[in-house]
Amino acid sequence: MGGCWYLTSNEQSVRNAAEYTLTPDSDKKIINDAAFEINNLNKQIKEVDNKEDVDILEAQISNKENIIINTKKKVSEELNMMNPDELKAYATNKDEIIKEMGNTLG
Repeated sequence: MGGCWYLTSNEQSVRNAAEYTLTPDSDKKIINDAAFEINNLNKQIKEVDNKEDVDILEAQISNKENIIINTKKKVSEELNMMNPDELKAYATNKDEIIKEMGNTLG
């Protein structure tokens, strides 16, 4: 199953992995796009030669980091609002969708 019982784990890394597994694809895209943009902005910082440009790029990085943090927080809050039966159903449905997608791709 897609990580439902892991959400009750006290170990943060296990819980984070379970939450990521249950994260809707639209939210994963937001997180991945922001991370990709952070990487690009970091590359740009290495290429600029004045403090003002570095400050602008660092502010943009901070903005993208906030997008990631807020998206993860939203997902975590949504999952925490579900009762155990709802979480189990959600995880099962997500597993079925992933299986179906795999069948259509392969």
